[in-house]
Amino acid sequence: MEEPNDETYKDWKDRLIHQQLEEHEIAAIEKLEAFQQVYRILEAGKSLKVPAFSEHDSWNELKRSINQPETRIKRLTRNRQTIVRVTLGLLVIASLLIWWSIGRTQTYATGPKITEPVILKNGDKVYMHVASSLVLKPDFWHRTPKRGTMRGEIFFNNSHPSGLFLAYANGWVQLGVGTYNVRIRNGQPELTSYSGSLTGNFDGHNVQLNHQGRVKWNGIKWEASALEPSQNQPSWINGTTYFNDVPLSVAVRELELLYEVTIDINVNPDLIFSGGFPNYDLGSAIHTMEKMYGLKAQYYPGNFIILDIAPTLE
Repeated sequence: MEEPNDETYKDWKDRLIHQQLEEHEIAAIEKLEAFQQVYRILEAGKSLKVPAFSEHDSWNELKRSINQPETRIKRLTRNRQTIVRVTLGLLVIASLLIWWSIGRTQTYATGPKITEPVILKNGDKVYMHVASSLVLKPDFWHRTPKRGTMRGEIFFNNSHPSGLFLAYANGWVQLGVGTYNVRIRNGQPELTSYSGSLTGNFDGHNVQLNHQGRVKWNGIKWEASALEPSQNQPSWINGTTYFNDVPLSVAVRELELLYEVTIDINVNPDLIFSGGFPNYDLGSAIHTMEKMYGLKAQYYPGNFIILDIAPTLE
């Protein structure tokens, strides 16, 4: 059979698409190339379970199915790119937060012969005694750090109403507006308020001072003691540590705590000692005791010192 002309081709193609061709008509044209091409497209549409209302619709559906794996790959690629971008963004944000925290953490520690006050970023002054440190941590909601940790002995002049919370070994102290001396030596706190109120804690035991006074942990409980009315700061903040008519054993124990040494005295520990020496100068303190009681210091490894009666020249 000859290939149909355009008008005949259009007629039987439309009838074929709408399933209107009779069997004898299909038998007459099924060997024609034009018929087979349209027929294959229609069959492809049926296999995709898409109604083939036209040759164009079937062909587009066939192409979409063929391209579907590539489309899925592109979609997966876009999803992965989005995940990578979000992950990188979160990493950048986390890095900036870490950098911000480290940059705002304020760390202060005493060094050799430091007698000047430390000026905090908020303008407050603190005085730090021998072997002391203070770390103030950033607060995301306040420009001024409100929390920190400490060790040693520090005098605070706190001017911020929101106060300052400091943690130390086995306890903490909350300082309001005022002047305070916080001493943590040998793991036992001694809290002094020269003005203002504070709340302290050690091993779960709370204590509060609402006026001038001092509390000290004695190993079992807090013990309170009064201050001289004229006393408004510790003497050591002027750069000199003083002892006024105290037993020699008390002065030696204080040196052990300040300089983290062990001192053995081979004289009467109840001898009365008075004197002063520059902060950060253990040698000067030992020399003062040598002269006062005729002693001779011997230094040993491991920060061990023996104060013995000096030999006499015959």
